[in-house]
Amino acid sequence: LRIYLLDEGLARFATVEYTEPCAANLHTRNMHLTNYSVNKHAEAYVFAESNPNAGSKRRLTAVFAALARQGHDIGAR
Repeated sequence: LRIYLLDEGLARFATVEYTEPCAANLHTRNMHLTNYSVNKHAEAYVFAESNPNAGSKRRLTAVFAALARQGHDIGAR
C-alpha cells in the first residue's frame, strides 16, 4: 500500500455563514454547498486573487498558515 500526500490543495468556503438546516434555510444553496459553480455568482464571493488569505477558494497552505497564526497546532497533517 502506498499513500501519497500533497502539501498543497484547495479549501472552499461557503459564502453564507452556516447554520443548522431547517425549513427556513434549506434552499439557501450558498450556505450548504461550497461548490465553486454555485458560489462564484454570489454577492459575497471573494476571489482569491484579490485577497489570497480571505478568498472563498484558498490554497490549503494559506488556510494552515492562518490557523497557525491563531495558535492552532497544524503539525499533524
